[in-house]
Amino acid sequence: MRFSVQETLPFEDLPEVPTASPWCQRWRERRHSWAHVRDGGFDARRYTVDVIPDEEPAKGFVLAHHYSGSYPAVTVQFGLYDVVDGERQLCGVAVFGVPVSTAVLTKPLPELRPYTESLVCSRFVLLDECPANSESWFLANCLKRLLASGVRGVVLAYAGADMFNDG
Repeated sequence: MRFSVQETLPFEDLPEVPTASPWCQRWRERRHSWAHVRDGGFDARRYTVDVIPDEEPAKGFVLAHHYSGSYPAVTVQFGLYDVVDGERQLCGVAVFGVPVSTAVLTKPLPELRPYTESLVCSRFVLLDECPANSESWFLANCLKRLLASGVRGVVLAYAGADMFNDG
């Protein structure tokens, strides 16, 4: 079923849904690992999400930790910060921007204007130290901020490596 722009879902009223799997895939220094929920719970009081206004902190983080070793065209980038003990440590980056082809946005989201109402999430990287389910919380916060800025659709672009093959 397709929804038109006029038939938007009530995002604020949706209940929290548990993840389908207790496993979370992580990437560090371009290698993947897996974390289980039982290995530590997520505490939202310990983290904050902010726009990263300058490219360099996000770019350096992504180049160091994402398996592709590359940085895409950016519209907006968000940082996940661990704020324990009052210090802000960057521990995750989400990059939303321009895909290689407009069709990446217009095929799944034909009713939305590409690059203003729709973007692609081209990089999403968290350190292993982030507890399980940090990804869901971070992505949800990014999507809320994008929605507030007028973005109505996001295409998640990924090509995850086979769990038995790094890269």
